[in-house]
Amino acid sequence: MARVFLVSETTLKKQTAINDNVDSGQLRNAISVAQDINLQETLSTSLYNKILDLVDTGAITGTTNSNYKTLLDDYIVPTVIHY
Repeated sequence: MARVFLVSETTLKKQTAINDNVDSGQLRNAISVAQDINLQETLSTSLYNKILDLVDTGAITGTTNSNYKTLLDDYIVPTVIHY
């Protein structure tokens, strides 16, 4: 599985005071650390991996996964942005 980011750089820049000139590599690294350390500890490894898998395959938008989509949009994205 390729590296999956739950928050895009664009979303991160729009919802924070991060300047558009910040290096994308640094942002990806910060998102990765926020996800792997803080978010995984909060969600548990199994739920964290399930969310990553659903995002990676695109199945997160399916009707059977609407609860995961709500969790992602309403809770996970703001949490990763905060971290």
